[in-house]
Amino acid sequence: SFAAPFIVTVLAVLVLREKVGWRRWSAVAAGFIGVLVIVRPGLGEVHWAVLLSLCGTTCYSVYQILTRGLGAGDDAATTIVYTAIVGTLVASVMIPFYWSPPVANWHWLLFALMGLCGGFGHYFVVKAFQYGEAAVVAPFGYAQLIGTTILGYLIFNDIPDFWTWVGASIIVGSSAFIAYREAQVRGRT
Repeated sequence: SFAAPFIVTVLAVLVLREKVGWRRWSAVAAGFIGVLVIVRPGLGEVHWAVLLSLCGTTCYSVYQILTRGLGAGDDAATTIVYTAIVGTLVASVMIPFYWSPPVANWHWLLFALMGLCGGFGHYFVVKAFQYGEAAVVAPFGYAQLIGTTILGYLIFNDIPDFWTWVGASIIVGSSAFIAYREAQVRGRT
């Protein structure tokens, strides 16, 4: 899914006709390289399930482009409600095959908290795409990898290795450059 910012940037140019200069392309590519440094994918045989991941990433990228495109005319709450309805319908098709009830009653509380946090997070993502160009907002999605690394340490005591720190530094640097460059461009207009 960390290929999404790159795909969103391509789609923003093709679909939304956003202007993306070579500096932003370079920063997006650098952020993706940072992701590769952290993930370090193997060069062995590619499993067919990778295609499912790529399909999911492409769908998420199209969703972000649609959010940006519809954001000018629709309220964020409307976007969230429609997304929740579609997500519920799609997930409901899978429930008979994969559902297993929670082991303890307090798991329901965790589900509710996940839904609440997800709802707020989704709201802020929608607002970001309403106010900013997709090619500018999407690369900040790379920061998810840094957040999951921090949570991995706090929850599972998983200590990041040297390459995780290197990749995170590249991601932070590329995102900071995009923010700086966008501020420069907006200052001129």
